[in-house]
Order: sequence, then structure tokens, then C-alpha cells
Amino acid sequence: MHLPKKQSGFTLVELIAVIVLLGIIGVGVTGYITTSAEAYREVTRRDEIAQVGRFAVERIAREVKAALPGSVRRGMGIGASSGVECLEFVPVLASSVYINAPFVSPSDTFNVVDFPQAADMTDMRVAIYTINNTEVYTQPTGNSFVAAISGSLSSASNGERTITLASANRFPRESSVAQRIYFVDQPVSFCLDTNTDQLTRYEDYGYNGTPVFPPTGASASLLAE
Repeated sequence: MHLPKKQSGFTLVELIAVIVLLGIIGVGVTGYITTSAEAYREVTRRDEIAQVGRFAVERIAREVKAALPGSVRRGMGIGASSGVECLEFVPVLASSVYINAPFVSPSDTFNVVDFPQAADMTDMRVAIYTINNTEVYTQPTGNSFVAAISGSLSSASNGERTITLASANRFPRESSVAQRIYFVDQPVSFCLDTNTDQLTRYEDYGYNGTPVFPPTGASASLLAE
């Protein structure tokens, strides 16, 4: 006589226990994947912010390094512009050596040693031995450390070029190191709006004896936010 074989399998309780365990494991794995994905997105976002910050800092440092001596100044906006912090300076485009700059009596012409960028210095400004903000941004007629050029420099002759100023001027301080003369254009400002966390670069707004931050009538470009 043959006895019937005992059938093997899972009981209902065992199946339910397995399903519950799989559900718990699934929830844990899903949570781990979600957390990992969120962490990756956060790391990527912070890296992008850091890259933008590095670019902005490097650009500001590079431009300020080429600033006219005495031209760097900082300030805060007022009124509707409160919360805006600005750094202003005058960028140097080129430099040379003056030969017969007027220091005793006003003149509208003098010579400088020829230099590579001379042909590009149309309607720029020249500065001699500036030390502080007042000497850079306050430009009294006929007795200024910074004077506007009228048109272009003359053609080179015997290694020299003639500068014609917009009006006769006497440069107040003669003892410039190595008789250095700087060619500059208009000021530039970098302004951080602490209300919006936006960093903006301003240019083409002219000289202001009393600083206005952020500058009015300027060309603005957003660098970071």
C-alpha cells in the first residue's frame, strides 16, 4: 500500500509575511534612491553656484587689478536702492611716458612716447599721478589730474605722438613715477543687490564727483544671481 506524498508549499500566512517584508524593503530602497537623487541635485546646484561665484570674483579681481591708481571706491545705495553695495573704479586701457606734459601753465597739446594701443585712444582721457578718489572723479576745468582727449592722437613721429586735449589743462602734480601717463575711459561699477542677490556690472555712465550707487544712465549687464 502506497501512502500519498505530502504536498509542500507556502501557507497564506507565509505569503502575507513575504509580501509585507518585500513592501518594507521596497519602501526603504525607494527612499534611499530618492534621497540620493535629491543629494545629487543639491550638489550639482551648489557646484553651479560656486562656478558662477568663481567667475564673478575672478572677473572683478582681473578688472580691479588694471584700475587707475586712486580710482577704487565703494559705497552703498540709498533710498529705493538701499541694500545695494557697489565697487567703482576707472579701468586703465593703456599707458605710456609723457615728454612735455603741462605742469606749470595750461596747454592743450603735449607729446608722449609712442605705444602699441595709441591708434585706439580716440576721445579717451589721460591721467597723471592720481592718488585718491577726489583727484580722479573731480575734474576742475584747467587744473585736473584727469583730462579729456579731443579726437585721436597724432601719427607717430620720431617715436612720439602728440595728444590734443579737449581744453587747455595743467596737471597739478609733476613728480610721477617714471613719468607715467595713463589712458582711461569711463568708470565701471560692480554692484551687489543684497535684496535680490544679483551682481550687476555698470559702465558708460560718466564721472560723478559724488558717487551715485547704483549708477544712473548706465549700461548694465547681469553677472550672477
